[in-house]
Amino acid sequence: MRKIYLAFVILTCSLVCNTQLKAQEIGAGIRLSSQAGFTGKFFLDQQQAIEAQLNFNGYGYDLVGLYEYHMELSAPEWRWYFGGGAHLGTWNHAGVNATLIGIDGIIGIEYLIQSVPIGISVDFKPAFDFSNYADNFIAHNTIGIAGRYYFKRHAAAKPAAK
Repeated sequence: MRKIYLAFVILTCSLVCNTQLKAQEIGAGIRLSSQAGFTGKFFLDQQQAIEAQLNFNGYGYDLVGLYEYHMELSAPEWRWYFGGGAHLGTWNHAGVNATLIGIDGIIGIEYLIQSVPIGISVDFKPAFDFSNYADNFIAHNTIGIAGRYYFKRHAAAKPAAK
């Protein structure tokens, strides 16, 4: 059992290190909507990203995983994105205790501040829940504003050398 555990740890570490070396951007920050939460964005290349969100409100939490496609606009500090994914969470309100499982879509626009590695985004993120909860369309986390600090930035978004 110990050998299997050690092999799993070594494999996981090698995959994480290899993936991080290839990443174009890695960002972490907060996303505010009717919920508050954390967001992390990991770019696979200049156009593809995986975003994870952990959102909280007074009634529960949800974990969201999204695959996104990004495209630069005419100015390299602006980009828009769209994609989809899934969520898993809990809901406890008005006597209803539910496990939330569903699908999410996202479309948004982000501005990368040239002088510092920070991105500000606004997005529309509708979701549909498959649980027995009465309101399957989740509207409480639909429009959000996020701020992310980018640890490694996209080459086109870096300020020009003087």
